[in-house]
Order: sequence, then C-alpha cells, then structure tokens
Amino acid sequence: MNLRDADLRFLLPEPPQSVALLDAPPAAAEAWRGAGVEVVQAQGSVRPHLVVAPRPRLEDALQRQPEMLVVYGRVSRRRLATAGYRAAHLLALPSPHGPCLVLPLTSGRAIDSALSRVGQRRLSRSAARRSAGRLFLRSGWAPPGATVTIAARSAPRPWLIGHLDADTRDAVPTDWYLWLGEGDPLQRAVLHIPTSTGGYAIKFSRVVGNAAPFRNEARASQAAAQLPLELAQHVPRIYTSSSDGQLAFVVETRFAGRPLTEVLQGNWPVHRRLAQVNRVAGWLHEIAIATRTSPTTVASERQRLTNLVASFLPHAHSGSEISSSIDRVPGVLVHNDPGSWNVVVDRRGHFGMVDWESSRDVGMPLWDLSYFLADALTLVELRRFRERTDAILRLFRGDSPHSPQLFAHVRQAVADLSLEPDAVGPLVTLGWLHHAQSPAHRRERLRIAGAEEDTDRGVLSSIARPWLRDPALGFGWRAWR
Repeated sequence: MNLRDADLRFLLPEPPQSVALLDAPPAAAEAWRGAGVEVVQAQGSVRPHLVVAPRPRLEDALQRQPEMLVVYGRVSRRRLATAGYRAAHLLALPSPHGPCLVLPLTSGRAIDSALSRVGQRRLSRSAARRSAGRLFLRSGWAPPGATVTIAARSAPRPWLIGHLDADTRDAVPTDWYLWLGEGDPLQRAVLHIPTSTGGYAIKFSRVVGNAAPFRNEARASQAAAQLPLELAQHVPRIYTSSSDGQLAFVVETRFAGRPLTEVLQGNWPVHRRLAQVNRVAGWLHEIAIATRTSPTTVASERQRLTNLVASFLPHAHSGSEISSSIDRVPGVLVHNDPGSWNVVVDRRGHFGMVDWESSRDVGMPLWDLSYFLADALTLVELRRFRERTDAILRLFRGDSPHSPQLFAHVRQAVADLSLEPDAVGPLVTLGWLHHAQSPAHRRERLRIAGAEEDTDRGVLSSIARPWLRDPALGFGWRAWR
C-alpha cells in the first residue's frame, strides 16, 4: 500500500471525504483509496470534496467547485480568492508526490525550526549553504518543483492543529511544519508547532488501527511523570491522547533541535560529541535506577526470553540455564529503541528522548544502555552508516578507542543496579535477540494494516547472529570487566 501520494491530505483544514485526481498516475489513486478516501471521476457528475491537480489544470480543477484544492505548483492567491478560496503556499521536500517534510513559506519560525542544523561549525560550507537556503525561503522563493498550493473555503491549515487545547494556548497556528519521514506506512507523522520555549508535537498514525504505539507512549509519559523533574524533563509530556477519524494521535511537548545522529556526524570536536553521548547515557542509567522494581515483576519477561532463546538457538544453549542467570535481575522502564535518531539535541546540548512507541513499563536493564552506546559511539568513530556491524563488534570486544567509555558505563550500571557480573553477558545478548525480532514483528503489523511490503533491517536488529558467532562476545561476554 502506497500512501505517499495521499499524505498531503494532512495539510487540509478537514479530512477529505472524496477526491478527484487530474493527470494522476494509477498509483496515486491507489494511495488515496488506501487512505480511506473515495476516488471519484475527474469529469463525473459527483462533486468532489477535494481536487488534486497540477498547476496547468487549475481552471479545470476550479470548474469542479470543490471545498478544497491541492495544486502542484505555485498559484496566485489573488486568482484563488476570486474563486472564493483562501490559499497557502507550502514547500514539500523532496517532492509534493513523495513528501518527507512540508512547511509553510510564510512562517519564518517553521523554516528555521525545520531546517536549522545543530552541531555544525558556523563557517562550514554546508552551514553557509543551508543558511542561504533559509534566507531564500523566508523571502518567499522556493523551487517550483517543490512548491504546493493548498486552497480551501476556510483557513488552509492542517485540521489536526485543532486538537491543541487550553494547555497549549501559546502556540501560533500559522507556525507549523509536518514531518512525514521516509519509512513505511506504519511510520508515524509529526506535526510540529514550534514556540519560543520548544512548542508542541502532534504525532499521529497514517493508517487506521495503529493505536498500540500511542498507548505505549502514554504509559511511558505517565511513568516519567512520577520521576524527579531532572529525569522527567527529557521525556515528552502528553497533553492529549485520542483518535481522529480512527487515526490515533497524541499531543505532546516538543523538543527543539535536531536528531543526535546529525550532531554525531557533524563537525563538533570529538570530545564535545562524546560529552553529549555521556550525557544521554548517564540519563538512561539514572532512569534505570529510578524505575527499578523487584525481579518478580519480570518473571513473564524472563519466560518470554527463555522461549526466544529456544527458538533462536535450539541446540546452542539451555533456555533454563540462561533464565537462571538472570533470575535476580530487576525490572526497569525501557525505551526499547533509544538510537541517536530518537534523541533531539539543541545548540546548548539540552536533549529529549522521543518516540516511546516500543517502550515497556518493566523491561530488562542494560538493554537501552547497550543499544544507545552501540549506535552513538560507532557514529562518533565512523560518522557514517556503512560497516557499522564490524564497528559495533569491535566496540564491545574492546578493540575500539571508545570501548573504555562503553565499559565504564556498563560497570557503573552493574554496580548501581546490584547486577551479578555473570548476568551481564546474557542480558546484553538477550537484548540483541529481542531486537532481531523487530523486522518480523513490523512485517506482521504491516500485513494487518494492508501494506504488504518489507521493512529494512537496521544494523541494531542484525547484530544478534554475528554477536553469537564471535568467541569474545555472546552469552559469555566479559570484556567489560
């Protein structure tokens, strides 16, 4: 199921009930149907709620007298006003037909928030080019092939902004941008409403029946609210959690800045990038301490992991032996996907951990810490995504210049959580086995959602087998000691 061509529906002031597509390929019609919108004949007798057309077909689109218009290209507001419409010009990158990012050209705050870099030196060429691009956009210029015009009888802004409530009264409805990402249909979209203090994020599903991730986020937010402020401030606060037209959504606090991934691949000095990694890792460590529960609370999780070992390695290890090695391990709150892409950092180094859709109220210690450091420290070392598997294995074997940093964090966690040293290797290994199941689970969710497409295997979901094959790693991993 391709939804990309229908993602522009989220820019409209109300959900469209029907659409007429002018000069659109068959895949576009499939996308709109997949989004639950009736596709009507362009020249039919039924008046469409929405018409989508290229700029040369504007007059044909206006003849249908729809409530709303999406026009690929820039159309004069005056021309649309004479036809009874209010219009907005938007930048859709990389293309209106497959947008990952959409923002209004009239909002300087949205342009700066969406496109400003963090972690680049002020005099770098890339920073200069990006600054020049922002100036062009703020002057009203945009590449013609990346411009889209939204027109409607009412104010042409995303209808989901209407879910902002009294607690978010400082938000300016004209300052927003929509992040759609590059992933599969289950990837959630985020409508950012930036303010001087950070702002708000409306995170929503692009497909019907994808409510579980939002329930997980709500539970994580509730758990974080019980923590001391210095810990809770790095977790989004959820204001509203509900559904709109069967599409689940949450309204939560927004962290200003850019993903930590960009910082670690940027031009900050190594010591400054490592300091940021240490800051986040230290916070993950404190979260584990603050949410520690009795080993009895993870009894069902231990049983699940015992079964997982038996299915993954039926002849290599005894499941009961592995289970007994972690039977005194406490439960902790886990994010379960704390990669650098889910950490938002601003220019002052302040950060927030977002996307708690895979979180567990009671999970295994060391999982989040080892996952985050495997990603972040190898990015500091390589600044690229290729050859990451070997770099991660080197890091945990002790062959990386950043291995001492990893080992210091592990030793601190072992001491403060009163973990038995012999439980560390099994714990970390079980974490990799758990993450190895993620692609299959996502494929099943895609199938249920009607999207028969594969999902990429990220490097951290592919570590389990090479980890088990390495004699220095596996269940007996001891290099950290």
